Amino acid sequence: MINLQDISDKTLFRVINESSGVNWNFFALQVMISRFKLKLSMIDENKVKQREEMIQQCCSEMRELFFKYKNIPNAIKDIQTIMQRFEVIAS
Repeated sequence: MINLQDISDKTLFRVINESSGVNWNFFALQVMISRFKLKLSMIDENKVKQREEMIQQCCSEMRELFFKYKNIPNAIKDIQTIMQRFEVIAS
């Protein structure tokens, strides 16, 4: 199992922003991503600090979801998809 703390916030933020074409296996993740997109769209882009705090909160919630359901096969598949398609390599 992948250590969820090793998945960066940048990677999880990419999942929120760039996953519209992905067919997620874990329905709870689909719902969560939609909710995060809505939350972020409601924050004025000029409110940088508020937006950054919301991004951190969303990433934490996504990690909590995966941790809670880490033994569910569809959640495991989606974690693997995230690592393959969205992982940001630190440079």
